[in-house]
Amino acid sequence: MRVWTIILVALCSFYASADQTSSMSLLDNRFRVDPSIKQINFVIYRAKPSKPVVLVRPDGEKYYVSNHPSNVSWYQESSMDIISIDNPMPGPWQAIGKITPKNNIVLISHLKLSTDRLPYRLYQGELLKFNARLTADGEPLVLRDFLNRVKLKVTFTKFIENEEAVVSGKKPSPEVIGEFADNGKGLDEVAGDGVFTVELPITSAPGKYRAQITSGNGVFMRAQEQEVLVYPTPVQATFIQSHDEEQPNQVVVSGEEGIIEPGSLAGTIEHITPYDDVTTVQGSADPD
Repeated sequence: MRVWTIILVALCSFYASADQTSSMSLLDNRFRVDPSIKQINFVIYRAKPSKPVVLVRPDGEKYYVSNHPSNVSWYQESSMDIISIDNPMPGPWQAIGKITPKNNIVLISHLKLSTDRLPYRLYQGELLKFNARLTADGEPLVLRDFLNRVKLKVTFTKFIENEEAVVSGKKPSPEVIGEFADNGKGLDEVAGDGVFTVELPITSAPGKYRAQITSGNGVFMRAQEQEVLVYPTPVQATFIQSHDEEQPNQVVVSGEEGIIEPGSLAGTIEHITPYDDVTTVQGSADPD
């Protein structure tokens, strides 16, 4: 077997030394991991199709896609492996597998996930624009092969006091609210700029939740978490049917006093007949 040349992504601790770009270096087909590194990600390109690589630790222990410790996350495709390791052993590592022409090495340091802050008070039925950013050394991360596979998502999990004491089968399951995209579509403004955007529809039942922003495939697990409260919608719509052929039906929209700013309500109603004819009516509240 021949030793691989790989793309190496180093996820460095926020508290690591200032010059992380020299923390790893290529030496005789080995990648030397400095003791200051708290997490690393290997992005490994291999011949298509081929088997996943074998990672060899400095002490000779081997990691396989089907057999590795709990501090290792492994995502694989027919021609790529992305391997995340928490608290890697310092020293020279090897990746063994079929070599490819992609013989370049990229070292990314000070990788950081930052997100907008959700409002503490949310309302059923509202729609939010929410952004997340991956940066390296303070600059947007644009390594597409890595970003396209991170699959950041937002989940809501019902809040429980002392959740650690609850048996695993009784713990609430997270509900996926939305997935981020950096493709210039929908609410995302610019494709490939390192800013990920998600449209969040608040459909969860009223209550307290843990909101998490995390990776959908385990490659990048630096989750962001905050607590939020979901309240019932403060807007009510009432349909009033007319019993007089000369008078139209009505839809009355009202807002909860003290929550909705007077004059801020606007609405759009679509009426579809049995013959698929569509009538659209729009209206807004008076400022008074």
